[in-house]
Amino acid sequence: MTDPRVGERITLVAEERGHVVAAARPKRYRADEEAGPHHRDAGETDWFLRHPPASFRPGGPSRRPTR
Repeated sequence: MTDPRVGERITLVAEERGHVVAAARPKRYRADEEAGPHHRDAGETDWFLRHPPASFRPGGPSRRPTR
């Protein structure tokens, strides 16, 4: 998918022990007239994903009750 107003788009992924624990898709709009006055040279995050700790993942919280 392309957007002529976007000058740069990347995907960032964070891994922990071989498992994706977070990801984000920031983008930066172009600084020229095609981007429009409100978007010009601005940035935003298209989406953000985070997996909270889970007992079934390595390194996740224990299922044992805490004292």
